[in-house]
Amino acid sequence: MSSGGEILVACLDAASPEALARLMLMQDPVAASLTVEQRHRMACAALEEGDKVGVTLRDHGMAPEAIARALGVMIVETQEPSWAGPFLRYADYRSHPPEIRLFRKTLGWLDLLLEQTGVGNILGIERVASVFVAHELFYHIEARS
Repeated sequence: MSSGGEILVACLDAASPEALARLMLMQDPVAASLTVEQRHRMACAALEEGDKVGVTLRDHGMAPEAIARALGVMIVETQEPSWAGPFLRYADYRSHPPEIRLFRKTLGWLDLLLEQTGVGNILGIERVASVFVAHELFYHIEARS
């Protein structure tokens, strides 16, 4: 494995769900206006909510794509530009009609990174699309709650 791959593996080993949630929250432009305590509470609440939805979906014993089909959510791969202003998109959710769009170019980059570094084997992920479908399903379920 390359030294870049080793660094990535070390980072993954050190990353806790809480640390990743805080890091993701900090990508939101509004996060800078929140106190440290508010950011902590929001990250914890997001993890708790995500865990509840994940457990519910996992209990169905189906792959994310199958769950999307069962819920009437169409999955579309798009060649549209991945950049939307300052945001690099991997996938997004649209509620009317329910649709998850997968941005092939950016997902392809991640697939290649997982393959080249060997991290995909460590995580048991060959293609990242399913991970993003599962993530976007959260928004569908949240919108219906």
